[in-house]
Amino acid sequence: MIIRKAKSADAKGIIEVNTKTWITTYSGIIPDEILEKKKNSMDESIKKCELTVEKKDNVLVAEENNSIIGIISYGKAKAILDDVGEVYSIYVLKEYQGKKIGEKLFLEAQKILKQKGYNKMVVTCIKENPSNGFYLKMNGKIIDVIKSNIGGAELEENLIMFDI
Repeated sequence: MIIRKAKSADAKGIIEVNTKTWITTYSGIIPDEILEKKKNSMDESIKKCELTVEKKDNVLVAEENNSIIGIISYGKAKAILDDVGEVYSIYVLKEYQGKKIGEKLFLEAQKILKQKGYNKMVVTCIKENPSNGFYLKMNGKIIDVIKSNIGGAELEENLIMFDI
């Protein structure tokens, strides 16, 4: 398994991981019609991803046997102070979870954010998402609960802070 910067040619694999993981993780948490809409918009998402992944240079992929099995995107925090980084998303295919792939992606993104001058980093995670345990294990601290609109559904998310 290798972790590397994403390329435009990875767009299909990135969107497949994102969509499959949404369905396995958020089924029963996010309304089914939102998950179905995500599944049905894969072609559009792939095209958008092709155009932005290399330009933004903020996505890493975990690859095994020439297949993308995990992804992470990161950068400047969207809604926090200027000196805070953020992991926007991290997804690992269900069959690869529990094998430290998410941890390796997370630590690599954290290292890059540190190199960019950030000393803190945030993640938001839907309260019902079992991944909250992962973030706490990675030394994150829940500092707030915020309301977010995710695909048209209003959900509560934990705002988790990390020192890096």
